[in-house]
Amino acid sequence: MTWRPSKSAEPIRLYREVYTSDEMVNTYKEVQNIPLDPSSPNVENVVVEILVYLDATRLVQFGMASAHPVYLFFGNLLKYICCQPGSHVAHHTAYFPQELIHAVWMLILNAAFMMAYQFGILVCFADKIVHCVFPCLFAYMADYPEKILMAGIRNMGICPCPWCLIPKACLSALGTLQDDNWRKKIWVNSHHLRAKVAIARDIIYRQGNHVYANVVNDILKSESLIPTMNVFHTMFANFDFNTFLLFVMDLMHEFELGVFRDFLIHLLQLLYACGVETIAEFDHQ
Repeated sequence: MTWRPSKSAEPIRLYREVYTSDEMVNTYKEVQNIPLDPSSPNVENVVVEILVYLDATRLVQFGMASAHPVYLFFGNLLKYICCQPGSHVAHHTAYFPQELIHAVWMLILNAAFMMAYQFGILVCFADKIVHCVFPCLFAYMADYPEKILMAGIRNMGICPCPWCLIPKACLSALGTLQDDNWRKKIWVNSHHLRAKVAIARDIIYRQGNHVYANVVNDILKSESLIPTMNVFHTMFANFDFNTFLLFVMDLMHEFELGVFRDFLIHLLQLLYACGVETIAEFDHQ
């Protein structure tokens, strides 16, 4: 989607919806290269982008009982529709007990879903036109504890970020050139990681060692891994899909109510201390 401010101006690409992103455009091009079903040669291949939102919720007023409700959105819809409370675009998918979250996801990503993910599924839309739909996991939005739970890494371990491999010792360099270089080294759903987890699980469940045994930590701790069979890593192991890239920033927890909010309040207090002119210049900028 582009916008031309005048007839003589160069077109400017607009980034306003999920389906105008590079990831969506590239995925759409990929499914066009998939051979059509011989029984339906005139059916168009389309992509349905699945956005998953998860957050821990307390189930009782007194006590610590909690669960993780999961809501599913479709990135093919306008953001203006998704922001309307009465549009019913948030689909309550399941309640996940924290200890069984990967097992429940295994039930959701069953053989039928993986078949549709790889080969598509014929769906008749509201306009009575049949399309071959390819469901694609586009983003997994959650708070930090839920992200690391699904990423399969340790809470504030040596490499605490579920996206990149920045060491915890280098977090103080946030915003520097060194930080920018660290962010380019991202997690990859590789056979190497899955093999280390499999070895650690064998040591625990077959050889009778406990989870925090030194022999287990020697295998997992250096890369902040945990001995959990990750459902995303397992189900998408044979596809060119780095599941770590699903864990995008959670706008509410990490921006509006998170660290940036506290930083902004502190910054405003400093500007007020410097004088009214300083805060006025900040507002102008």
